[in-house]
Amino acid sequence: MNRRNEKQELLVQKRREDDFSNHLQAEVLNNRLLNEVIKMHQETCWISEIMFEYDKNLLEWMGLVEFTDIIPDYYEKSFQFSVEPDFVERSRSCRTFVNDWSIEMDDFGEILRDSFGRFSNTLSKNYPSAGGLYPILPLVYIFNKNVLKGVDIKGCYLFNSTQFELILLKEYSEQSIEEVKKQINPTDSFLFSNIAIGYAIDLKRAITKYRKRGYRYALIEVGAMCQSFRESISKFNNLGDFCFAGFNDNALTYLSGLNPRLAPVALIQWFGEKNDV
Repeated sequence: MNRRNEKQELLVQKRREDDFSNHLQAEVLNNRLLNEVIKMHQETCWISEIMFEYDKNLLEWMGLVEFTDIIPDYYEKSFQFSVEPDFVERSRSCRTFVNDWSIEMDDFGEILRDSFGRFSNTLSKNYPSAGGLYPILPLVYIFNKNVLKGVDIKGCYLFNSTQFELILLKEYSEQSIEEVKKQINPTDSFLFSNIAIGYAIDLKRAITKYRKRGYRYALIEVGAMCQSFRESISKFNNLGDFCFAGFNDNALTYLSGLNPRLAPVALIQWFGEKNDV
């Protein structure tokens, strides 16, 4: 059997396994519980961020607690470490990026592999996942055909962590990019950078085993994934990132080529070359 036929046979076998696993999931998934989790998630969604307003007392409270730690009023004892706080030249989070920056295909492939790829000997990834289920879909948004060398189609992609490939979910025209801008920043309508990572939750997979608790595990995994990505780009001294969840949830998920009810986008991680100006 030549390599091409062997690959086709593996793909056929994978489809059979997927079909069977979907059949089993339909048998064991509690649809009443799924609807409860979906309802709970939808209660956290924004239709438009401009509908969310701060009153005077909330603004005052924010000014008092931002960048502070939570310390209980009463505790038994404390022990002091003989260390000094580290100093950084700038915040770890970067919101301004070089507009005409681009990255080589292989460099980006290494970043995605190190962040979200499976290890060949264990099939695990660089971050933990409850039960090894990995219910979070790692997305790649490309808003400029020059930002990722070798990929000239703008759109939303899924990173295949086994085959190490980008799968186009939805191609973007200039008009659709403008619509994405509106859903990300309704008041200003702009993109932070020309490329970003997205994290979507497969709600069915998340809750089939762990029920409602699976939703909590999924959110924990999103946090672990974005930290894994941050660590992976740290080898490139000029790259920075910025995590953002202030978008219009259902609209952006739909524009990502996904089902807003079953695979909502929970977080976007913008990245690129840091603009130190």
